[in-house]
Amino acid sequence: MNKQSALIPNSMLSVRDQFPAILNWHYLDSAATAQKPQAVIDAITTAYSRDYATVHRGVYERSAEMTQSYENARGAASELIGGQASELVFSRGATASCSPSSSTTATSSRGSSPDTKSTRCR
Repeated sequence: MNKQSALIPNSMLSVRDQFPAILNWHYLDSAATAQKPQAVIDAITTAYSRDYATVHRGVYERSAEMTQSYENARGAASELIGGQASELVFSRGATASCSPSSSTTATSSRGSSPDTKSTRCR
C-alpha cells in the first residue's frame, strides 16, 4: 500500500526546503491554498496513481487497504492535534468545515432544543 511519507524532522533540510512550491519566494496567502510539503505531494500522487479506491464503501481488497490508510491518517492527525481519532472529521477545507457548524448554529438559534450547542467557525 502507501509507503510511509513524513516530513523529515531534525534533518539537514530546513522545513522550507520540504515545500517545493515555495523554495525561491515568500508565500503569504494560506487562507485558501496551503502549500504542501513534498512528503504530502508524494503520498497523494501514490494514492491517486496506484492505490486509489473508495474509502469505507468497497468490499474488495484495495478499498480495504485505502480505508486503513485513511484511518491511519486520521489517527496520526488526531495524535498531532490532540484528541481521539473518532472525533476527527476530514473535510475539503475551511468553508466545508464551517458549513455544518453554521447550520447547527442556525438551528439552535431557532430554539429547536435547549440541549443543542451552537458552534461558531471563525
